[in-house]
Amino acid sequence: MSEASVVYRTNPYTGKRTWTYGNWGGAGWSNGEFTPLGQSPDWTGETGSKLDEVFRDHDRVYEDAKVAWEAGGGSDTDKVAYWDAIIRADKDMLKGIDD
Repeated sequence: MSEASVVYRTNPYTGKRTWTYGNWGGAGWSNGEFTPLGQSPDWTGETGSKLDEVFRDHDRVYEDAKVAWEAGGGSDTDKVAYWDAIIRADKDMLKGIDD
């Protein structure tokens, strides 16, 4: 695995500056590039470190939760499942960063 570092970049789709880390860390940063709004990341990319893997896993859970939400009918059960997944992903990411 290669060494990853924090880089500040401007997201061309939002115009916002954000930090990025490796191929997966940072808002909208997936597989080494900014993902256009409304599109899914390319999940085939490598991770550059254990921390990068934590970020990729977090992105994947968010994406899966979004897809499930869009496929569901917007019921209370759908809302609970969505937010449970998001909260779990955030907790897992924090634990992964801490490890």
